[in-house]
Amino acid sequence: MENQKINFNNFKYSTNVSEKSLILLNFNLVEKEVSINVFSYFIYGFGFARCVSINKNINMFKLILYEKKRNLYIVGNTSSIVKECPWSWAGKCEWNSFYVVFYIPNNFVKNLENITIFNLYTSTKLDVTIKRTYNTKKNIDNLTICVPPLYWYNNFLQLFLFTEIWKLHGASHFIYYYYSVSENVMSLLKYYESKQIVTLIPYKSLPKSNLIDPNKSVYRYGHLTAINDCLQKRYSKYSTVIDVDEFLYYNETIFLNKENFYQYIEEIFKKNKKLSGILFSHHGLQIDTKNMKDDFEFLQKTYINYFKGPQKYIIKSNRIEIVDSHKPLKYMKYNIKTINFNDAFLLHLRANWAYKNNKIYHKINLISLNQTKLISDQFMYIKKILKFSKEFNFQTDALMIMNKCLSKWKMNGCKIPNDFCQKELLDVEKWIKSDDIYTPEHYLIL
Repeated sequence: MENQKINFNNFKYSTNVSEKSLILLNFNLVEKEVSINVFSYFIYGFGFARCVSINKNINMFKLILYEKKRNLYIVGNTSSIVKECPWSWAGKCEWNSFYVVFYIPNNFVKNLENITIFNLYTSTKLDVTIKRTYNTKKNIDNLTICVPPLYWYNNFLQLFLFTEIWKLHGASHFIYYYYSVSENVMSLLKYYESKQIVTLIPYKSLPKSNLIDPNKSVYRYGHLTAINDCLQKRYSKYSTVIDVDEFLYYNETIFLNKENFYQYIEEIFKKNKKLSGILFSHHGLQIDTKNMKDDFEFLQKTYINYFKGPQKYIIKSNRIEIVDSHKPLKYMKYNIKTINFNDAFLLHLRANWAYKNNKIYHKINLISLNQTKLISDQFMYIKKILKFSKEFNFQTDALMIMNKCLSKWKMNGCKIPNDFCQKELLDVEKWIKSDDIYTPEHYLIL
């Protein structure tokens, strides 16, 4: 610790949030393949800190992990997830996503317990429990889908289609973070949770004090913290971070022997042993919604349009350290490959273009006719058991209200849906809010 003498007896247990605090979701012990067939262990914690405080005192902002049993001290590295903090285009988002990482020697991994974390910047300490994503049995998921936090979300049909189509594409598990969803959407999520293909994470408001409320200056509920935390949740072969209006598509005419998208990416990684991730170009998706019926045959009329945007990715989670929404930011000694558009790409069914008569490129088969029948049967079954009775359509009323009330957020300096939209949205649905859900876990304040 750079020959610095520290009296840890002077550290106090943290209680209230201050402008100097680091707020973390949890700590996860994970295994990383630092080079081919060489594995090391790390503890990651993702959360939030105030940009101004950290940037002005970056050399002071150190966390130290202490394991009492072996009198072990390990210094952690702390940083914002993205380099610019705050973002130049959101200057009043003073609280941003941060992370801390501790390297854990292999011989200390098995019996790591009685852990205390010390924050040298705030002179606070906290006793913590380390979660273990890594396990010796290696129960690996094939493909985990991480969904950024859902907020004021009520589009039952969209969520159903997203989950069912990705299941057909080979997804083995979904992790949904949510801040606020409608009762119908929660019923659907709970149904999938009961089938053990979905993990639900209530994404609660940050703790506040009389002096400061971080929620007033966090961009869009801090989605970067959620998605990076998600990638530590499961021991998964491959993972992606993707929104509920996005699908990845491969050219079936070229890859005739592939049963689904998972088989396609599996072959890519097998052929390229030094890959940590693959990137897909972005294209808009349109569907014919004029004659939507619950036979789902409208899914046979899907088209690429000319709307383009940022890429999305599939990664080997154990070769990646940090990601943002569109690309890996920090990874081990491996390569990133961009997939040729003729082979595969991202299809984005964004509401402001998906259902309009825009110029289209060509028709594609998002799913087969047989798969369409399977989805229709599944919808009728779920509709019956959940007693879902709303009109068969994409429900975009809450989204349209939110788009309108957030349209001038840059004038206020930070995109905070609660501050701008909560009043207009409260009576649209019966909302299930994460803050009202009891969980034994709480944010960690250091």
